[in-house]
Amino acid sequence: MENMISPAQFDCANPAHIDYVMNHPEQYTPEELQSIYNIIDVDIKQKAYNHFISYNITDVELVRALNNKLHHLDLCVQTAYDTRVNFLDTYKQVRLWDSMIYYALHDQHIAVPPNIHQEEKVEIVGGFVKNPILGKHSWVVSFDVNSLYPSIMRQWNISPDRHIPIEWLRNKLADIETIRGSHRGGSHAPEDCTPRPWLEHVTEEDASIVLWALTSLIAYLERADIDQMLRDLTGLPDPFPWLRVLSVCMTPNRQVFRVDEAGFLPLMLGKLYEERKRAKKKEVESIKKAAKATTIEEKTKHEQDAIRWGLQQNTRKINLNSCYGAFGNEHFRFFDMRHAEGVTMTGQLIIRHVAYVVNQFLNAEFGTSVDYVVASDTDSIYVSLALATRNVRDGDIVNHLDVYCERILQPLIDAAFETIGATLNTPSRILGMKRETIAEYAIWTAKKRYLLWVHDNEGIRYDQPKLKTVGIETVRSSTPKFARAILKQALEYLICGNKTAFHALLDDVEEAYDTRPFEDIASPRTCNGLEKYPLLANGDFSFKTPVHVKGALVFNRHLEMTHLTERYPAIRNGEKIRFCYLKPQNPLRCNVIAAPNKLPPEWRMEQFLDRAVQFEKTILSPLDAIVKYTGWTIRPIVTLDF
Repeated sequence: MENMISPAQFDCANPAHIDYVMNHPEQYTPEELQSIYNIIDVDIKQKAYNHFISYNITDVELVRALNNKLHHLDLCVQTAYDTRVNFLDTYKQVRLWDSMIYYALHDQHIAVPPNIHQEEKVEIVGGFVKNPILGKHSWVVSFDVNSLYPSIMRQWNISPDRHIPIEWLRNKLADIETIRGSHRGGSHAPEDCTPRPWLEHVTEEDASIVLWALTSLIAYLERADIDQMLRDLTGLPDPFPWLRVLSVCMTPNRQVFRVDEAGFLPLMLGKLYEERKRAKKKEVESIKKAAKATTIEEKTKHEQDAIRWGLQQNTRKINLNSCYGAFGNEHFRFFDMRHAEGVTMTGQLIIRHVAYVVNQFLNAEFGTSVDYVVASDTDSIYVSLALATRNVRDGDIVNHLDVYCERILQPLIDAAFETIGATLNTPSRILGMKRETIAEYAIWTAKKRYLLWVHDNEGIRYDQPKLKTVGIETVRSSTPKFARAILKQALEYLICGNKTAFHALLDDVEEAYDTRPFEDIASPRTCNGLEKYPLLANGDFSFKTPVHVKGALVFNRHLEMTHLTERYPAIRNGEKIRFCYLKPQNPLRCNVIAAPNKLPPEWRMEQFLDRAVQFEKTILSPLDAIVKYTGWTIRPIVTLDF
């Protein structure tokens, strides 16, 4: 075969040769393959052994340096020993929590149920994400719920052993009717709604009240939804007194949980939370002691203590945050869609109720009828407080909003959480919201896509405001590294309203694109789909071939055509590549080219790069998607006005 590399030609120091043999083993006889393997074996043992060892030493040192800084391996080991799982299982939420629950119940002499595998993939209702008020806003403050889902599971006592299905409640009606006997009570709410003995221990004296409560609960579960529950929270002083009588709480997806005794899951979460709290306190104390240490030995000791306690608290944090991920997985031993949606829909109820309360207050405060909650996303709300800064000097606005949030909005939000807990009869009051960011400017372009010009984050005041971006091109791995810094600078000019500097920057960058090499302006991608979208026999692309895959296919084809396969390795499926658009008139007869990093200089392709299109795709298009919400244009508008 024309390009076949024979055993006599094979050079194991050439990566292209190794790639060719690995990708085309069918072109060799078993004897030829064995001959090539012998060449590799002899070469490694005799010629490249020292290089092999040195590369391994370098890799080990790099891993050690990374671990000394990030402590990821230490965290893996700590988590594995705490939860009694294998090291690799620390990255799997289901196995992690399956082990933790097994040992927690084993200590109580309780056997776990068998794991019933769920074949079908289930869709669970997620968190509430409000349609944001698009555009630019001034002085936006965010409030965030700490550990929303684990805290909901603790506060609502959501646990497999505390759940009461509605079918079981219906079956209890007849039993309570029998117990009631001659003690006939009215069908209206009694004056005394204190908890009565649990349904299995109801006395004849309490039967009438319990029957009323049970009938009311079942009727509500059969007709209510989350919108009805939100209306009842704000429209009635005590909408669900029957929850207290029965010692149960309720979630918006119409599930009921006992509150007379904590379930095993909330107990586990509570223990993890307290352990993390203690470890965090010890970590902070050790950091402070290290800062005050007078000797190197003392400083080193306290720094090591800080690392140890930091690992302890991070391990608990991972366990807490992974809990819902496991319980929402259909392959989990304790998976129950009713429990999973009970958590997410309770989160929806909380965020929507808090947003309603804040809006009602601010409209009354400022005599308006507008929506002050610019956006909300699962566990946070963003509130526009521009009107609260009236008559405040520019230099004092951040301090003023900090005090306003602490003294006015924080008690209001705390009261809203207390109302939710008391009304739905949760056994504890764990949840709460804290002020997170104070931003002078904010721009929303879509759900989960926004920019903030932050002055204060969780009480940490910045000397210079910092740009925070979520879902914007600057933080995407598909954006060229050279373009990321430019986009960040352009967004800073945009959010601060410096239109002249914004347009001047784009002019300079457009000019710079004319001289930048391929590797600076090409867009990074992972090349998946080379087998799925092969070149056709006539040289055309398969239907709907992604643009970066086209570039990779063209690169591989041109390597063969120019007989450079021995010098440069072909692009393989799953590898990281860069791609760039080409001018219409080019020797490759395609509008795109890709490469692992740099283009082979033998091709002299730099002159055919369509830098104008690449500038448009990597700089102008991402910015245009944001600029249009501010009233600006990407290019300055020239008018004849004087």
